[in-house]
Amino acid sequence: MTEEAVSPSCSNALQLMTEEAVSPSCSNSLQLVTEETVSFSYSNALQLMTEEAVSPSCSNALQLMTEEAVSPSCSNALLLMTEGAISPSCSNALQLMIEEAVCPSCSNALQLMTEEAVSPSCSNALLLVTEEAVSPSSSNALQLVTEEVVSSLCSNALQLMTEEAISPLCSNALQLITEEAVSPLCSNALQLITEEAVSPSCSNALLLMTEEAVSPSCSNALQLMTEEAVSPSCSNSLQLMTEGSVSPSCSNSLQLMTEESVSPSCSYALLLMTEGAVSPSCSNALQLMTEEAVSLLSSNALQLMTEVISLPCALNDLQLMTEEAVSPSCN
Repeated sequence: MTEEAVSPSCSNALQLMTEEAVSPSCSNSLQLVTEETVSFSYSNALQLMTEEAVSPSCSNALQLMTEEAVSPSCSNALLLMTEGAISPSCSNALQLMIEEAVCPSCSNALQLMTEEAVSPSCSNALLLVTEEAVSPSSSNALQLVTEEVVSSLCSNALQLMTEEAISPLCSNALQLITEEAVSPLCSNALQLITEEAVSPSCSNALLLMTEEAVSPSCSNALQLMTEEAVSPSCSNSLQLMTEGSVSPSCSNSLQLMTEESVSPSCSYALLLMTEGAVSPSCSNALQLMTEEAVSLLSSNALQLMTEVISLPCALNDLQLMTEEAVSPSCN
């Protein structure tokens, strides 16, 4: 919830509300509403609408529409359309198109697209698009949209929105929010987006690369690297490193580090907080709140602490280290 927004939720459902918007949700379904937009959702389906666009969706399908584009979708398929581009998709396939680019997709692959790049993806894959691109995902996939785009997700998916948006997550999913970057993950996968970074991935794995960094990945593992940092990863684990920090990781655990914040984690759930924000979570569900929010946590949830607070690490837990902080490792 943001400053003046209140969001109630139903069983296994997440409800997001922005400043002047109200969005109700049904079971296993997410509904997003932006400033002047209204979004309806069907069972296991999400319908997103932007300023002057209307997008209908079918079951297990996501439809995204930008300013003057219209995109229809079929079952288990996502159709994305940007400014003057049209991209149709088949079942369990994702098609992304940016200004003058066309992207085909493969199975179990991740493709990142920058300004004039092409990125394809298939089922169980993640599609990321930066700056002026739109990235959607099918079931068990993640959809990220930056700046003026809206990002929604289906069941077991994650929806992230930057700046004036709220980002929640479902079970076994992680959502990270940094200043101008959005990073979500699906099952056993984490996706980070930085300004000019591109990340390819292997099966059930995500690889993030920043300006001058290169990060390889193993199966079910994620490796993140920032400017001059290198982070190796083990199976089912994620390692994050910031400017001058080093963070080790244990199995089935994720380690994130920000400038002045410390974050511990529970099994399969991570909550990241930026600057002065606290994020709360429910059972197998994560909710992120910005600015002056308070975070409560339930079972299988993670509690984030800011500034210079550190928590001890247990099995399947996450430990965050800050610049001058030291974080003990798990057993």
